[in-house]
Amino acid sequence: MIYISILIVLCAMFRFSRCAALLVISVFMLTACNTTPYDRATVFYDRSEFPRQLAKDLGISELHVSQHGRCSAILTTPGSNRGVYYFCTFALTPEALYVMGWNATTLSYQEIATIKLAELKEVAYEKILRTSQVQLVEAQRVVALSVMIDEGGYHATNESLLLFESLKQMGAREGISEGMINPPPAPAPIFIPVVVPR
Repeated sequence: MIYISILIVLCAMFRFSRCAALLVISVFMLTACNTTPYDRATVFYDRSEFPRQLAKDLGISELHVSQHGRCSAILTTPGSNRGVYYFCTFALTPEALYVMGWNATTLSYQEIATIKLAELKEVAYEKILRTSQVQLVEAQRVVALSVMIDEGGYHATNESLLLFESLKQMGAREGISEGMINPPPAPAPIFIPVVVPR
């Protein structure tokens, strides 16, 4: 708001017509900003209460969680490099890795995928710049998990690597990644030329 007030004063001091475009662009840029990351806006996550609420939502009396956090996941089939994208939370236990979505209607976590560690064929790690994925390969499914910071919006590369190392220590066989697994492409506008005869 102070920025806009300064622009208005400057426009009044100088020619208004020259500053009008700058003022309109500045107002548009400031009002178009979205400060809440989309994953934080759509998936509730409270680090201190998450294990207790997850155990309640899963109907398990006691859940021993060694690592948990906010994440994004891509589910696909073996041999594919594109899949379905989810914002989620995860919880690693000695038996399984739970990948959970949030239902804002029932205020509860809902299962996206449960990966039983005994049925896990291999786990691979892929990193490009600040984007990292832990790729969990099962017989009929691949889950590419990227750990995010608690506030959402950014990858937590060190936490993804810690999850990968924890899975290896729990007995998962290390595999070789064939590259990043990608979400579906964004819809693109279709351009259809229309020719109108004269």
